[in-house]
Amino acid sequence: MNSANTPYFDTTEHSLSQKPALDLLEKLGWTILSYEDANKLRGGKLSSVLLEEVLYKQLSEINKISFQGKEYAFEQSCIQSAVQKLKPFKNDGLLPLNNELTDLLIMGTSEAQSINGFTKSFTLNYIDWSCICKENKNERKTDKNVFYAVPEFVVERVRSEKTVRPDIVLFVNGIPLGVIECKAPSEDLEQGITQNIRNQTESYIPHLFMYCQILMAVNKNGAKYATVGTQPKFWNIWKEPDISPLLKIIENPTEQDKTIFSLCSKERFLDLIHGFTVFDVGTKKIARYQQYFSIKSTLERVHCIGNDGIRQGGIIWHTQGSGKSLTMVMLAKNLMYCKNISAPRIILVTDRTDLDEQLGDTFKHCGITPVRATSGKNLLDLISEKKASVITTLIHKFDKAAGIRNFHDDSSNIFVLVDESHRTQFGSFAAKMRQMFPKACYIGFTGTPLHKKEKNNFQRFGGLIKPTYTIAQAVADKAVVPLLYEGRLVELTQNKEAIDLWFERHTSNLTEEQKADLKKKYARADMLQKTEQVIYMRAFDINEHYKNNWQGTGFKGQLVAADKKTAVKFKQFFDEFGDVTTEVLISGVDTRDSYTDILEEPSEIVDAFWKKMMAKYKDEKDYNEKIIDAFKHGDEPEIIIVVDKLLTGFDAPCNTVLYLCRPLKEHTLLQAIARVNRLCDGKDFGYIIDYADVLENLDKALTTYQALADFDQEDLEGALSSVSSEINTLPQKYSALIDIFNPVKASYDENAYEEFLADDDLRQDFYDRLRDYAKTLAIALSSEIFLADTELKDIERYKNTLKRFEKLRKAVQYRYAEVIDYRDYEPKIQKLLDTHIHADTVTKLNEPTYIIHENTCLYNVAEDSSGKGIAAYADRIASIAKKTISENIEEDPAFYTKFSVLIQNVIDAYRQKQISDLEYLKQITETKRRLDAREHDEVPENLVNNDNAIAAYGVIHPIVSELKLSDDIVKEISSNIAFAFDKILDSNNKVNFWNDEDAINNVKDLMDDYFYDVIRDEKGISIPSNIMDQIIEKVLFVERKRRNH
Repeated sequence: MNSANTPYFDTTEHSLSQKPALDLLEKLGWTILSYEDANKLRGGKLSSVLLEEVLYKQLSEINKISFQGKEYAFEQSCIQSAVQKLKPFKNDGLLPLNNELTDLLIMGTSEAQSINGFTKSFTLNYIDWSCICKENKNERKTDKNVFYAVPEFVVERVRSEKTVRPDIVLFVNGIPLGVIECKAPSEDLEQGITQNIRNQTESYIPHLFMYCQILMAVNKNGAKYATVGTQPKFWNIWKEPDISPLLKIIENPTEQDKTIFSLCSKERFLDLIHGFTVFDVGTKKIARYQQYFSIKSTLERVHCIGNDGIRQGGIIWHTQGSGKSLTMVMLAKNLMYCKNISAPRIILVTDRTDLDEQLGDTFKHCGITPVRATSGKNLLDLISEKKASVITTLIHKFDKAAGIRNFHDDSSNIFVLVDESHRTQFGSFAAKMRQMFPKACYIGFTGTPLHKKEKNNFQRFGGLIKPTYTIAQAVADKAVVPLLYEGRLVELTQNKEAIDLWFERHTSNLTEEQKADLKKKYARADMLQKTEQVIYMRAFDINEHYKNNWQGTGFKGQLVAADKKTAVKFKQFFDEFGDVTTEVLISGVDTRDSYTDILEEPSEIVDAFWKKMMAKYKDEKDYNEKIIDAFKHGDEPEIIIVVDKLLTGFDAPCNTVLYLCRPLKEHTLLQAIARVNRLCDGKDFGYIIDYADVLENLDKALTTYQALADFDQEDLEGALSSVSSEINTLPQKYSALIDIFNPVKASYDENAYEEFLADDDLRQDFYDRLRDYAKTLAIALSSEIFLADTELKDIERYKNTLKRFEKLRKAVQYRYAEVIDYRDYEPKIQKLLDTHIHADTVTKLNEPTYIIHENTCLYNVAEDSSGKGIAAYADRIASIAKKTISENIEEDPAFYTKFSVLIQNVIDAYRQKQISDLEYLKQITETKRRLDAREHDEVPENLVNNDNAIAAYGVIHPIVSELKLSDDIVKEISSNIAFAFDKILDSNNKVNFWNDEDAINNVKDLMDDYFYDVIRDEKGISIPSNIMDQIIEKVLFVERKRRNH
């Protein structure tokens, strides 16, 4: 984009970016219209952005009225009315206007016309969308639209005679739908983004952008795209999986060529506008490439109908933070647009209330209003009476609905979209859902790894939908921020004698086995993490860490506590310190969110906290919403303290640092760390501060995650058959369990059953049979085939038998002193630990280190065959440092050689047992930090901040040192030569310099002259010619590597 007062084309920008862009657009079928011709088509008005002459003609061309078997043209008054609707009188701001006009462009408008005495309203479209709405690939697509690309389209600014000239404006039927800003390779791509954003502001040309859908900033080295209102950090790159069609028209395509080809091929351009732009809470969004291709793959699959009349579904596997909810919205939108799917009904299924609400809100904000099932009965009414086209529900409501009456719908036009499908597809709830909709198309969404036992989940849905999208890809695409990990340890000392004495006094009535069991339970790390002093030390350390690093920046923290009681204690300590504002977000005392909650005993401190919250807020929903809203949008709280809540589905871009004070594993751990990887202005990283030693678990979770990225469908062969064969053994295992008690005459006397199991061997046999039965029943209850083929009374009998014998197992374990009731001891032991376990200091185990980064891709922080945490971690950091050195050593041999030696010295010291594991980690991390920061020991004053000259100095200094001059002279001469040679290269640099032998020889002559004119004649130092040649060759080698990097 150029100022309107300068010549039309900047030569460099024009020849290297704008002209190639126009040439490619022409090859893609766009007509290149000169500015002069375009100006005539808009009536010569610089303030007008519609090519009205084209628009009037096209509206008549693409719209016909079909009435009573005949075809009629729209009257001119209807065409004129439709054009006027594109010129809104009310200006509510750019985005509301764009939203209104986008709906108009996609849905068309209604115009009344009289035909043969009948007056009716008929739809008039601005764009012929039929070319992208063909489900049959072999069906010929006719395109009645006209596509114009106009370079240097001058537009008059609002309330000003000044003008702005975007580089290329893209028109469809005379309506401006795209803008491309072209930059020379020497200019930063961000300039094109900045210009696009600036031109949307109120004092520039928002009247052009109120129609626009796709914006681009391009040069030959890169390209980004967005839509109206997109902030710089959300401009995306596009990666096309197959560019072979492009290679047929351009031999060596640039990044600019690839992106323009991908986004501006005529059908793709319209497809993105029609089905892949949405408004979400007042923000306009356009699909990222992985969303687009996954949805297109899904649409192809759902049109494949098997012999059983069921459409092919599948699982979309995209990492957290990559826009999974919007992918669901866009998929639903495209399903509703499919002409050969009659009256599609879409059911959105989650397994948690907060996710159900969030998903419903996202759909509503994007213009699709779902109906939320409030109960099992309500769900049944909505489904059976077809009261809504889009429904959201919790999965357990299918179980409630099935208990009301037996209902099923055989339609193949029902689409069940299952969020976090790794969690929601196991158990009887999912089976009941599939019973209700036996021919529905099931599409799962997840971003977390699946265990081997869960991989038949793919088969349940119909396979994995490509492309998948991993954490590493998202980081590389800058769709999320990289994560940095830092381990911290609260060092503990214990009064062993006092603890042992207490145990002897208070457990004298227990057997030795029971004492050992009790000690083992309360020596676990999770008990130690709940001691008063550990909580205090962690709270103090977090308080200082947040205060010194984040307070006042607008970035916030999330603390994951061990349980509700610990969460409240954390809050009390933070309040006592008075530095950092915090809030606790937990479920009610009678609410069970998770397995952890179920096992958690009531606590007075939690009861008191909950009563205080319910007095302050209307109810639990109000409490949740107000705190979350304040955390996302207010100044306080600065840290939100949770146990299980907000570890999934919680999207707060300001959330930057996660304090882990509770061990997490697998899905939960990966979902938790993703809470801090969202993009936010000024946020470069998400930080994981680990007090709970999750390093090994994180490594395992990331390893599993990467394994799924390379997952092969063949891995699933035989998975389903093994499940069905296991279910077939259920009757035998039921009989085997019941048969143990055949000798007992009183079949309903629980005491008789307990007495019967007095024998140790018989009791062990009972435990084994019960465990086998419970495992097989769990698998059976997750199978829709089992539920469909088994009588309800038999299912209830199986379930009641399990409940009865589980209760019996617990009773006999207590009766025969195999276990004790830990609840009797827990308060006393917690008090003991609080008194005799002392938290001394908090030790920082490492500097913040990448978990996943665009350069290291998937970085499993503790991976090592030995499994030794800290040393393995240090080895990994050392390996990455060595790789950095080997990849870059030619760019600065002196610097990287020095660090190679430093790292090897640290490794050797550890291998020779001269330093501890922790010291090894500290030293290797510090060395890696200095390497990454490019910290030089001593840089001559004239070379400061000149990296190229510093690298040259590194190869010059050792050679000059051989001349037997004083150290000061060696340093001065070496730095002067480095500075001069770098300056010579700067002044003689040009395009393709390193491929031009004449240019290189000219530079060599200038360097040679410097030796004679300055070093010899001015400084009086004679350097042999072979040494001069050696210095010149080494400097040129290093500079070539650096400048071509």
